[in-house]
Amino acid sequence: MDIKVRLNEQIINNSLKLHYHYFGATHKKRLLLVPVILVAVSVYLMYTEIQKSKLGTNFYLGILYIIFAIAYYYYMLYRMKNLGKTLLKNLGENINFDMDITESSITTKLASSTTTTDWSAFKNAIISNDIILLYQQNNTFSMFEKSFFNSDAEFNSFKNIITQNIPDTIQHS
Repeated sequence: MDIKVRLNEQIINNSLKLHYHYFGATHKKRLLLVPVILVAVSVYLMYTEIQKSKLGTNFYLGILYIIFAIAYYYYMLYRMKNLGKTLLKNLGENINFDMDITESSITTKLASSTTTTDWSAFKNAIISNDIILLYQQNNTFSMFEKSFFNSDAEFNSFKNIITQNIPDTIQHS
């Protein structure tokens, strides 16, 4: 079956949301780890200055660390919410391409090259009602949206091919 991949910001963001639903624990930990460390260091610095009963440089440095922690947290949230736009911009001309899906492989036809990937190259998959993510590595995935296919029957056929060829498949409801 031939499909036409036409990526946009919404498709990328929805795919990332699905990905983070299952594999986002490390990202959440990283998002909170840096601010928690900065706040802990700032509390220690401020506490030692208060014990001296004279507010010095370390007290103000502690306040600065708290400001950095808050700024880092909100910057990372903003960055995560705008990741679709960033990825779309970085893909450049590769946002629109064609693919040929068979029982044995997926062939990607870009303007400058053609690549064939056997099903054995994919480690796992997430299948939802509208989006399918195929993982070649832990955080590297190909996204397939229902709109890429000519009909619902083709999309369902693709789901069946995935479940037959990739044993570690997550069915998302």
